[in-house]
Amino acid sequence: WVAATTTVAGVTDLCVFGNYVFAACGASTAYKYSQDGATWTTVTTLADLYATYFFVAPNSAGTAEVLWKAVTNELKSNTSGLLGGGEEWSTAAYIGDASTNITNIFLVNDNLMIGKTDGLWHYDSDGGLHQLRPDLDKNKSTDNFKYVTEWSAGVYFSEINGMGEITSRNAYD
Repeated sequence: WVAATTTVAGVTDLCVFGNYVFAACGASTAYKYSQDGATWTTVTTLADLYATYFFVAPNSAGTAEVLWKAVTNELKSNTSGLLGGGEEWSTAAYIGDASTNITNIFLVNDNLMIGKTDGLWHYDSDGGLHQLRPDLDKNKSTDNFKYVTEWSAGVYFSEINGMGEITSRNAYD
């Protein structure tokens, strides 16, 4: 074991993509990346420097893994996310109501899901957005989809002050 640096503050999410670990630092502090956990590079040359959440999932064609990121209610992807990667983040997909924030990004049955305080959304391979839990609009909570894990044949998530389950696309309990 090697001690990781303590110079990276305000981390909201960590994600491993390729040979790098990415540290999201919120909507007003540029994200960072590292190959060893001790030396961190702050992204400064890309047009979009901010991330609250990171997630690795296939691109829309299903041919390669990409790095997805979310800030407030925006979702974007990039093939590297690195300072010298030479590629800007994709055009933002705005998820749901602009007044509510994304709380998590995850996969269910190979479908990219975006949890928000006011519902669950599926972002399809054609860039289409499908609202799957409109009932949560009346039960907004910053805990909705904040915690997500897979177990057995389901995906389990926090919902209001309890827990929910997705067993297959659009099958909720």
